[in-house]
Amino acid sequence: MTTYDPEVAPDPNSWLALDELERIRLAVAHHRAARISLPSVETHGQFHVVVENQIAEGLDCVVLAMARLMSEGLSRHDALHAIASVVAEHLY
Repeated sequence: MTTYDPEVAPDPNSWLALDELERIRLAVAHHRAARISLPSVETHGQFHVVVENQIAEGLDCVVLAMARLMSEGLSRHDALHAIASVVAEHLY
């Protein structure tokens, strides 16, 4: 796996085979290439990785939340953000 696109679910086995820092690097690289303005692209990328990890590991509540949010009209990327906001709130 050499690129990351939050609109396309990564293959779980390929994703989990990557080193954690490589996953973060891929998420950060996507956002930098897209020229998305963020307060901290590194922190943003880390939250993407947390949620993608949970999906790849088959964590039911996250997998179901992604499906529900997307069925309600959110893009995959926006659904990732919605779930990441819950993770961030829990951490803080």
